[in-house]
Amino acid sequence: MSTTDQQTLPQPFDLPAPERVVVDISIEPWEDGKSTTGDPGRFPMSVPRAVADHVMRVKHIAAQTSASDFTHVLGALQKETAPARADLAHMDSDYEAAKQAGATEVQLQAITGLQLAARQQTRAQLEAAVNRVIGPVRETLATAERQAMHELEDRPGTRPTDADYAAASDLAKTLDLVPAPVAVPLLMERLVHSPATSGKTGLTAAMLPLLKARQGNPSWQTPEVDDLLRLCQVVTRDSEWHGAHLRLRNAGSTRYALDRLAADALAPHGVEAAASNPFYKGLGAEPANE
Repeated sequence: MSTTDQQTLPQPFDLPAPERVVVDISIEPWEDGKSTTGDPGRFPMSVPRAVADHVMRVKHIAAQTSASDFTHVLGALQKETAPARADLAHMDSDYEAAKQAGATEVQLQAITGLQLAARQQTRAQLEAAVNRVIGPVRETLATAERQAMHELEDRPGTRPTDADYAAASDLAKTLDLVPAPVAVPLLMERLVHSPATSGKTGLTAAMLPLLKARQGNPSWQTPEVDDLLRLCQVVTRDSEWHGAHLRLRNAGSTRYALDRLAADALAPHGVEAAASNPFYKGLGAEPANE
C-alpha cells in the first residue's frame, strides 16, 4: 500500500488566477473609440476582467448622470452685452472717422476727452452685463461642487450595513487562523470578484480598514496583499464616486473657461471672437472649421 505525502496534495483553497486586463482607474471619463490609457491624466492598472467591467460600467453611468450643459452662455452673453458693445463700437467709429478726415492730434485728444465719461459709463454697463450672465453660472458651479463633495463624504451605496460589519468581524477572526498566501485568493473572490459583479460592496468597505491593519504583520506585507487592497478600493468606487469626481472636474474646467470668457468679453470684439473660439465650445462657441 503506497503512502501519500500530504505536502504534495493540492491545496483545497487553490483558485485559478483570473484573467487580467489593463483598465484606466482614474477619475477621467472614458469615451469608447477615443480614449486610451496613454492619455494625460489616466491611471492604467492591471485588474481582473470582472473589475475592468465594473470600472467601465460605473464610468459610463457617471458620464450619463453627471453631464451638464452650459452651451447657452455665449448666446446669452452676446444678447446681454449687445447694447453696450454697440455704443462702444459707435464711439470707436466716430473717432476713426475723425482721424480719417484729417483731424489733428489736438482735435483727436478733444474727441477722446468728450467721449471719456460716456466710455466709462458704457464700460461699466458692459461689465454689469457680463456679470449678469456669468454670475449665475458661477453660482451653479459652486452648488454642484458642494453637492459633489457631500456625495464623496456620504455615499450610502457603499456604506456597510450592520450585517456587513458582523460578517467582516467573523471573517477577520478566520484570517487569524489562515496564513496570508492562502487567505488572499479567498479574499480576492469574496471582496473583489463577487462585489464587482453584484455591485454589493458593503463587506469590502467594512474589511478594508481591517486588512490595512493586518499589514502591521510582516507576513501580510506582500505584493499580493497590496494588490488585493488596491482592487478593494477600486471596487468600492461606484458610479456615485466617479460621478462626484467628474462633476468636480467639470466645474473646475468650466469655471476656468468662464473666467477667461469674462475677461475676453470686455476686450474690443472679444465676444465676437469668442463665438468661434474652439476653447469655448462647451459654452456655446461654434468653431468655423467644424
